[in-house]
Amino acid sequence: MLEAERLNSKAALLSNTLADFADDDVAGRLKVVEQLEEIRELWKDAQYELKTGKQRREPKATKPTQPKEGLSEAEIKLELSRIRTNISKNQTKLAERPDHKNAFEWQAELDRLQSLKLAYEAELTR
Repeated sequence: MLEAERLNSKAALLSNTLADFADDDVAGRLKVVEQLEEIRELWKDAQYELKTGKQRREPKATKPTQPKEGLSEAEIKLELSRIRTNISKNQTKLAERPDHKNAFEWQAELDRLQSLKLAYEAELTR
């Protein structure tokens, strides 16, 4: 219950800041509205868990940060191809929308993929 109340208070304070923006400052307001949407989802999670005792959504599975062991050379090349494609996609997303609310997640995914790419390339040279 305390988490839901804390989130509700945080959302209320944040929504009060919307009046401080100039009438034509859509970009500034948009960032606040995105934060409010995130807080609202967290609040819904807390409320659901309080009522049912269960989580509202399954937690996201963590993605591997280490290369798979025991892969053949062909399998490693296939993984590298997939990783390079995903690196390119993430770089494009970050270049086109650097201020997007998911930009930090995209950058973290890009860093993870580049690390995996280096590890697989090192494994190929062995």
